[in-house]
Amino acid sequence: MTHNARVRSAGTLFAIIVVAVACNGGTTTPAPTPTSAAASPTASPSAAASPTAVPGSDPTALGMTKATLTTQGFAFRQHAQPFLGVWEARSLPPGGSFSHPQIMPALGYVAEGALRWTTPNGSIDLKTGEAAGTPHVLPITETNPGATATLWYAFGVAETGLESETLATMRRLATGNRLPLPQPDGPYTLRLDSIALEGGGRTASRSHGGAAMIFVLEGQVEVRTSGAHNFRGPKEGLGIPPGGAVQVLNRTPTPARILEFFYTPDALSFETTLTTPP
Repeated sequence: MTHNARVRSAGTLFAIIVVAVACNGGTTTPAPTPTSAAASPTASPSAAASPTAVPGSDPTALGMTKATLTTQGFAFRQHAQPFLGVWEARSLPPGGSFSHPQIMPALGYVAEGALRWTTPNGSIDLKTGEAAGTPHVLPITETNPGATATLWYAFGVAETGLESETLATMRRLATGNRLPLPQPDGPYTLRLDSIALEGGGRTASRSHGGAAMIFVLEGQVEVRTSGAHNFRGPKEGLGIPPGGAVQVLNRTPTPARILEFFYTPDALSFETTLTTPP
């Protein structure tokens, strides 16, 4: 089974349910200082004293490298009015294992260590920096085949009321707002991209047909949206509504790494490059 496999299965939801990681993990990066994650999916991610906002003037990319890590397809939309989120999975010691009794649509990214998902159909092995859609066949057993503890994130599509059943035991790091109604019919695709920004680098100004989530792995970035300057550090994120303009800038001299998570109706254009900054 390859971790970049694209699966379409009508009536099947992809998922993972895990026990929350108790340890948050410190950071030596400067302000803004993270605060606790919001309890409501409509609330903004953690925020603190932010650098002075500087007007943008260039919509083109600079000092950026980008790669698509994985995609996952669905035959129909997920939930009536979902939101995108990032959750931190429990950490397993070397040789540790955990069984998952429930499912939800998600992509997994391994930040540290190694991860293996085993189902009756086979197994998926992921190393640090790799990602895959969570298996769609139950039961799922997660194990750590490596020599160090695991740290991985679930990028998922959830809905209020159902979230407590499938994600209550995970540590929520960031969520976006509920998506507007009505949601388009037809197939959807989840996608996870990795972006590295050099010191002073930036992405292009763009918009997406579906919803997106910007999540910071390393460094401090400014996420510019229409009329707003949003500053995020490690383990912080920001949701972008469908069609919203966005540009990510690294205003520090040190490199930054981010992940971009997308939930896009196949009938709509995935990305549009804009000629003006947000």
